[in-house]
Parts: sequence; C-alpha cells; structure tokens
Amino acid sequence: EQITEIKESTFENCIYLSGITLPNSIQSIGENAFKGCSSSLFTEINIPSSVSSIDQTAFDLMTSLEHIYVSSLNDNYCDYQGSLYLKEKDDNDNEIMRNLLRVPEGKTGTVEFSKDLVTIDKHALYKCSKIEKYQISEDSLNYYTSPTLGYLYNKSIDTLLSVPQGNSNTVRFE
Repeated sequence: EQITEIKESTFENCIYLSGITLPNSIQSIGENAFKGCSSSLFTEINIPSSVSSIDQTAFDLMTSLEHIYVSSLNDNYCDYQGSLYLKEKDDNDNEIMRNLLRVPEGKTGTVEFSKDLVTIDKHALYKCSKIEKYQISEDSLNYYTSPTLGYLYNKSIDTLLSVPQGNSNTVRFE
C-alpha cells in the first residue's frame, strides 16, 4: 500500500530528524505535520507532484528549514526562491505566483518575492526571525520594497505591511 497522507502532528518535535523523502503517492500534508523538526541538518524539503493539500502550519518551528522545493509537475503548488506559493496560470497558460503561502523559518538574509505577488497568507512569514530584508521587482503591481531598508509596503507606499523580523536597524520611514 502507498502512503497518501501525512496526518496532523505526525513528525511533530522530531528534533533529530535530518530530512525526509516524500513519496510521489503523498496527496496531503496535515496541520503541524513537521512542527518542531529543528535539526540543523533538515534544511530543505521537496514536495512531490502528487501533493494537492498542505496545511499552513505544516512546517512551523522548523528553524533550520531554508528551502521548500516543489516538483514542477505539481498542479497546485510551486516554489520561488525557496518559498511556497499557490500555483496559478494566466490567460496564456503561463505559471504565475500570486499567493505566497510560506517562507521557511530558517531562511536567512533577503527574501525575494514573486513580481506577480498579490496575496501574502497571514501565516507566510510566521517566525521568520532570520530575514533581514524583503525584495520585490519594481514591476510588481501590488507591492513595493524599500531598496535600503527592505521593508514591505503596498504599491502606493502609504501603508507599511511588514518589517523583516531579523532587521536590526532603527525603524525609519522613507
């Protein structure tokens, strides 16, 4: 028999787990499935094409996770710069990444967002304390990031949306 689901809290707090290879039969990754898997060796996870459901808390407290990779054959999810996005297609059948679902908690330095970004899930940046700066293309229709401080604003720059948790500067408004 093939495993099709990783249930709620299956690997929760397996602090010595150094990685996992998910089989192509997996369809669902449940709530807190890998929560607290904090081994310094567990730096990436590969989501196979078969996965159609991932709970927003599946990768919580994975403090060393730097990259979430998704099979290019997955119809529901994709990755950009190691972050998890909902996969969508535009009118010309081109892949676009408008909905950011999760940035890995172990990601360090600068996080680059997709230029097509429209929605940032409320849980997407949860506990990302090592991120110092955000970056998005100037072509973005919805967001702006300050080039010097790396703060995230709406496109008209009248609403500050997020300051990176690892930012050690004095907050100033440009």
